[in-house]
Amino acid sequence: MIPFRNFTALCAILLLAASTISGAGCARVLDPGPAPQRILLSPDMPRTDATPRPAAPVQLAVSLPETTRSLDTDHIAILQGRELSYLPNVRWGSHVPQMLQRHIIDALDAGTRIGTVSAESAGVFPDVRLMVDIQQFAARTEARETGVDIRLRLQMLDVRKGRIIASESVEAYVPLTDDRRATLLDGFEAALSGILEKTARWVELTVQQRN
Repeated sequence: MIPFRNFTALCAILLLAASTISGAGCARVLDPGPAPQRILLSPDMPRTDATPRPAAPVQLAVSLPETTRSLDTDHIAILQGRELSYLPNVRWGSHVPQMLQRHIIDALDAGTRIGTVSAESAGVFPDVRLMVDIQQFAARTEARETGVDIRLRLQMLDVRKGRIIASESVEAYVPLTDDRRATLLDGFEAALSGILEKTARWVELTVQQRN
């Protein structure tokens, strides 16, 4: 039988050895390697027309867009037929829904005459809410052609009436001339610029018709 004191000392030695081995193993497993490069898109913002008219007295909130699990990520999606992969060593600055919400708010601020535009999480009590479903946000390769494909489903909710008053699908496709990363990112910026222009025009028209 091991004496109590010796047994206690033995346990301490074994625990120390186990923690040392475990720590060394964790150091190897948890080492992520070089950090991925972060990409911030700078799409063109829509502009208001030159016709002078007052802003619509409406508070509009933009909900956080919904999408599938495969697109709710900061990875840059590449779709080849039905096979989805992600561009290695590079990621968006934030997850796609958060990135799209921010760009839509900026586009509505810059390109529409709407009283107040904010994120739904800002604690305001809006008159209308723009709900967005991201149906596609990827580079897509089909039939030997590659292009950036962005598709959104938009719905406008009248908060006070509690019902959807309008819906629309907007999309943009930009073909790519080569497979360089810079060309791909330029394609995303161009497609997103087109989406924001279409979204701003539809939102402004919908708000005007509501009033």
